[in-house]
Amino acid sequence: MAETAAALGHPPQALAELAAFRRTAPMPLSADTIDLGLRGGPSLETLALAAPDLILSSSYYSFAEARLAGIAPVFSRPLFVPGGAAAARLIAATQDLATRLGTPRPPAPCSPAAAPNLPPLPGASRKPPPRPVFWSRSATPGMSACSAPTACFTAR
Repeated sequence: MAETAAALGHPPQALAELAAFRRTAPMPLSADTIDLGLRGGPSLETLALAAPDLILSSSYYSFAEARLAGIAPVFSRPLFVPGGAAAARLIAATQDLATRLGTPRPPAPCSPAAAPNLPPLPGASRKPPPRPVFWSRSATPGMSACSAPTACFTAR
């Protein structure tokens, strides 16, 4: 979500694992972007001191959503649901985020009409493993995964 918001013209004010994000993100962030610490346990005190207008979150932080909501409104969408159409959810989340950030028309490639043309994810039709697996973005080149960092924004 942080990369999506930045692509929509709203770079994050603060971000968990900022150093790793800087190494892997396709766009640079401002030098005054605040590091919230580790993704697995971002500093809620630092987040509160940043006084964001909006917190972008993921289902990974659902356990802390009430605490996050005590700091600022939380934007979170379920993106990867077993048996769900991930592309359609990603497109809808991008459109919802664009509207929430005041950018009502996301870039043209973010069109629901594009979803049927995207190839299925490898293994998408396989039965999920019998126990949960958590993947995280790695600082190692060529190694990546499916977790989105928490980010927060302040209106300019």
